[in-house]
Order: sequence, then structure tokens, then C-alpha cells
Amino acid sequence: MRNLNDESDDNLRLIDPRCKICKSEHLEEINKMLIEGRSYSEIITKFPELKLNKNNIYRHKEHFNFIKAGVEKYEKVKQQLDEGA
Repeated sequence: MRNLNDESDDNLRLIDPRCKICKSEHLEEINKMLIEGRSYSEIITKFPELKLNKNNIYRHKEHFNFIKAGVEKYEKVKQQLDEGA
């Protein structure tokens, strides 16, 4: 697994080359949906071309540092947008 996030990069991307979601062009959108608490079924339905199942999403969440990085990042961006930054 390699982390493509550095101090100058605003796009949080944690990549596991075995993960269907990490390899997908929809990675950031799926991560955002997970942070928002969207259901696995909703994600699977929205991206049928990925042929995801609940295990794929569960495993992706295991290596996506959700609480520490994802939620904090989402809240920071949301606050900036709300303030018009």
C-alpha cells in the first residue's frame, strides 16, 4: 500500500493495488460517500461497472484511514466551502 498524500496535496488518496476501489477512477467519490455514511448498497448500485460487493467496500474501509484522515478532511473542506473560501 502506498500513500499518495503529502503536505501539499489536498487530495487524500490511500492506494492498495489489490483494491478494486483504490484502482478505480471513482475512488474519491466513493470515499466521500463512505464518509457521508452512505450505504454499501447505494455505492454498489451507483457504480455497477466496478462489480463491487459488500466485501470489497468493507476491505476498502479497513485500509482507508477514515476516522483520522477522511472525516477530518471532509469537515475541513466542508467548512471552507461554507465560508466561501
